[in-house]
Amino acid sequence: DFFRDAAPYHHLRTQVLPALLRHSPAPRVMSAACSDGAELFSLAMCLAEHGAPTQARFLGIDCRQQAVNTAEAAWYPGAAMGAIPQDFRERFLVPAKNGFRIADCLRAAARWHKADICSFAAEAPCDLIACRNVAIYLEPHAADRLWQRLHAALGPGGILFAGKAERPPAPFVRIAPCLFK
Repeated sequence: DFFRDAAPYHHLRTQVLPALLRHSPAPRVMSAACSDGAELFSLAMCLAEHGAPTQARFLGIDCRQQAVNTAEAAWYPGAAMGAIPQDFRERFLVPAKNGFRIADCLRAAARWHKADICSFAAEAPCDLIACRNVAIYLEPHAADRLWQRLHAALGPGGILFAGKAERPPAPFVRIAPCLFK
């Protein structure tokens, strides 16, 4: 969903992203298990709020080709738009037949890949990785492997955005609800 869980998004918008952009003005953002792309586009909107989308690069990964196809199309029904802040709706949504399409400025910065997140290797270190509500469905050894891979994909000072019920192990350190450094 777009902007799922208001508290972590508020913290991202007000504290984490401004600090991240001071450290990395052209951030690399990955959504692991991106599904239909709503989470990655939510993060793109937040970074655009701080003036970053022209330099930022967004990568969505999912093991399902249909999910990747949906994310690439960047079309969503009107019912999916409820949690998107009104100013973001006006800036980043374009009315399309029976729904909305994500604005070209955000779509152009996003790439999508069909891949297994437990074996995918990012081209360069990421500044922000969203991997939400995935590890809770994995066996403990697979979840540990996932956390290790995500840690390896993060650059220095990188941020992990996890799900509410997920507690990534050390060396991750919780900095806010769902957010880990």
